[in-house]
Amino acid sequence: MKPESRGILLIITSTLFFSLNTLMVKLISVHMGSFSISMIRFAVGIAAGLILLYSTGAGFRVRNWKMWVLRGVLGSAAMVLYFKTIEVNGIAWTALLVNMSSFFAALIGWVLFKQKTELTTLIGMGIAFAGISFVYLNNPTVSAAGTMLGLLVALIRGFTTHIIKITGSQNHPVTVYLAACMAGLLMYPASPVPWESISLPILLAAAAAGLIVFTAQVLMTAGLKTVSAIRNSLLLYLSIPISLLMGYLTGEELTLRFLGGSALIIGGILFEFFGKKILPAGLKTALKPGRK
Repeated sequence: MKPESRGILLIITSTLFFSLNTLMVKLISVHMGSFSISMIRFAVGIAAGLILLYSTGAGFRVRNWKMWVLRGVLGSAAMVLYFKTIEVNGIAWTALLVNMSSFFAALIGWVLFKQKTELTTLIGMGIAFAGISFVYLNNPTVSAAGTMLGLLVALIRGFTTHIIKITGSQNHPVTVYLAACMAGLLMYPASPVPWESISLPILLAAAAAGLIVFTAQVLMTAGLKTVSAIRNSLLLYLSIPISLLMGYLTGEELTLRFLGGSALIIGGILFEFFGKKILPAGLKTALKPGRK
């Protein structure tokens, strides 16, 4: 299997774990606040990560501390805000809003990291954006505050994707994820987990969610070694139809707008991969950054 194909497979697999984690968080958030869920997730991630690193002989070693710390700060902030967004918006809306990170990843990559962007990528993102707009626009059930919160998470994730790719090329995938867990756990004194009010089954469920997202993050980081940050963000859109189905199974309404929007989103992903076979040859040029 080619390295990029293997990376794509790893990222697609990670979307299954991300979607399952979304469902777990939605169910757990009824009994526990988003900050408490985040803290347990960080603690489980650190424990699982260190056990895996030292049991395999890799050890905990960091190359490029500045980027590693930046990944930690951005990643932990995105995690906490993501869980809060699920509380406000529900599973389906959170998936649709947060996965707009591909647009921010493309813009940031083009402006800050001077990456060229394929025309098929821009068209694919446009189709996906049409799908997201189709679902969101004129829907009175979503608050403006919830929407802005979801977009903020998308912005942070879009930028973090580039940082993960940089740190992932220099460090073990588990070490990269530990940055977010360690940075996040430093926030614990600001709002300690009310352990006395959490039942054992809920605590175990939160720990299980931590292991699930640990697996998802490690798979995604490993995939980013051979897949571009923009393509990674688009592939993560595959979590949307899965999350929609999970939302339906937990009592959320599954409307034609959701289904139609999801179809456009998936169509945008497919166009990004296969659009060159459709476009005229003269349009198959990459758009380079303005500054050489």
